[in-house]
Amino acid sequence: MAFGDVVRLSKARVADPEAAGIERVVGLEHIEPGDLRIRRWGDVADGTTFTTLFKPGQVLFGKRRAYQRKVAVADFDGVCSGDIYVLEPANDRLMPELLPFLCQTDAFFDHAVGTSAGSLSPRTNWTSLASFEFLLPPIQEQARLVEALSASATNLDHLYVLHGQAAVLLDALILETIEIRGFSMNQGYKGRFQVEKGERIYHTRSGNGEPIPDDAGDTLFFKVADFNRNSDHRKLAHAEVKFSIKANPGIRVFQPGTVVFPKRGASIFLNKIGILTHPAALDPNLMALEPRVEKVSAEYLMWFYKGIGLWRFADTTSVPQLNHKHLNPVPVPVPSVEQQDEICARISLLADALANAANRLRNAQDAHIRIREGVFSETGVSA
Repeated sequence: MAFGDVVRLSKARVADPEAAGIERVVGLEHIEPGDLRIRRWGDVADGTTFTTLFKPGQVLFGKRRAYQRKVAVADFDGVCSGDIYVLEPANDRLMPELLPFLCQTDAFFDHAVGTSAGSLSPRTNWTSLASFEFLLPPIQEQARLVEALSASATNLDHLYVLHGQAAVLLDALILETIEIRGFSMNQGYKGRFQVEKGERIYHTRSGNGEPIPDDAGDTLFFKVADFNRNSDHRKLAHAEVKFSIKANPGIRVFQPGTVVFPKRGASIFLNKIGILTHPAALDPNLMALEPRVEKVSAEYLMWFYKGIGLWRFADTTSVPQLNHKHLNPVPVPVPSVEQQDEICARISLLADALANAANRLRNAQDAHIRIREGVFSETGVSA
């Protein structure tokens, strides 16, 4: 079946969204890859140049940079960016509920990416999308498949909400427990903890090179991308590259208990920060904090900087960058070791719950993908 035989592109427009009673505007930045729900939007009252109208039940597909895999189902009226196609069934041969799952398949995205033109912001076009061919189950079978996919999507939606709420709660707990709410770059902290004047409680160091990989080596080499290989950043234990210290005598090796985070590029704003569990070298795009006094723990430093947000201190004049000069002057509240342990224990309990929610979400996503891809395959859905 050709996509254009059962799907049409909605060309509805509204010249003045606010006058028409439209309140919400959706851009590509509001659609999350892999999530069919629209959870964020802008307000038309704040001003918009978008005029493409969408209605509940219609499918929004990001035609610009299709490799980002942005698809969503509208559950409210709104206007959207011209870089978003508004799709709907063209006839009764395709159940409306099945359309968003079809647009999420690997084959559809591969076709969209393969037919995109442009170097900086490649876009696909409707003529190309309409030519996409796929296997369409009979209408009776579609109803059964929609039931299974909808149940899986509902489960995913609940897990997205659970994970999001757990993340918000964790951030709030860190702020309250370490009393970061009282932070001021000029005045330090208004809370009960104060660092001794002029005291340096950690060393700041950067990674210093690229070692020669060695399959037989037992020392890890971390890059920014390796944060994604460690689902729980509190324990950085997995890196793609391993090397031998003897073959790389000039590489600085950091010991377990070192706090690590990206220091350059957009990754700074993702607030990724963790602790090494094994000896490791670091890519020059990573920075390390090594506690130099027994009165402060690596775990406490990690939660402090995660709560305060490392991005606050970055130099953003060109490429976002953190350096020693940005962090060394930052006053750190240092409670007693016993209080630090208590703080970390409370935060870690909730962090464990967040990690569990993230794991459940990943498992549900994997199961959903297997079902979805099977629906439009020659072999169908397997057990």
